[in-house]
Amino acid sequence: MTRSPDHNVHQLQELLERGRIKAVILDFDGTMLDINEPLHKSVTEVFQKYGIYPDWERAMIEVGTVLDTVQALPIPKIILESHDIFKMVTAVDGYHLLKKLRVAAAIFSRYQKMSETAKLFPGVEDLLAALVNRTKLFVVSHNRTKRIEEQLLKFGLSKYFAGVYGVDQLPALKPDPQAVQFAAAQVQPYKPEEILVIGDMPTDIEAGLAAGFWTVGVSSGFIPYSHLQTANPDVLVHNLPELMETLRLKHAPVLEVVQKRNKYT
Repeated sequence: MTRSPDHNVHQLQELLERGRIKAVILDFDGTMLDINEPLHKSVTEVFQKYGIYPDWERAMIEVGTVLDTVQALPIPKIILESHDIFKMVTAVDGYHLLKKLRVAAAIFSRYQKMSETAKLFPGVEDLLAALVNRTKLFVVSHNRTKRIEEQLLKFGLSKYFAGVYGVDQLPALKPDPQAVQFAAAQVQPYKPEEILVIGDMPTDIEAGLAAGFWTVGVSSGFIPYSHLQTANPDVLVHNLPELMETLRLKHAPVLEVVQKRNKYT
């Protein structure tokens, strides 16, 4: 789809208001779950321990991007594949393999532990409550399905979703469009312009655009606004409350959501 940026917001507003968006596909970590502090602490602590003092913003982007892809892997597998995994992390260029192994194991073990106490971003439930009466909601994430479902249950968000698909269920990883097409297939038949993808990573946007879907970038994660902008999402915002304001989504009471949600099940 070719769209003029000046009309994207208006078109999405109209499609949502008319109930013409059949599915909204959301990423989880970094979009709904605030992983910024666990990521920053784990990377900072490990790099300082090993005497690595990089360009911190660049290091967070690079390590965070790697983490998004491999977060569901067990530590032994990450260690075995650390040489290939860390190719894009410039902060460890020039270090011998053993040091890379130690750095990889330390970062991912710390991150997995710290992320257990991660909280939701402000506005998550408000957004879900506003959308669920208009469309079906899905999660597509590189995390494990069970892990996502546990977090949704913990925060009382399970009731909003028609489907949750983690790395163990997806036919491909983002930015491959098959990742989001897999979820969209649950509302067949559909047209590409009837699907919306919301995420905090360039890979979320790239997957959605490759599938011909609408895309919203939310720079709430570790990817800066300017960096996410280069992925050319149809709409780009700083956070979820801004997204609600931009798309003119009204707050919906939780009880009303629970009652109306039944029509999708």
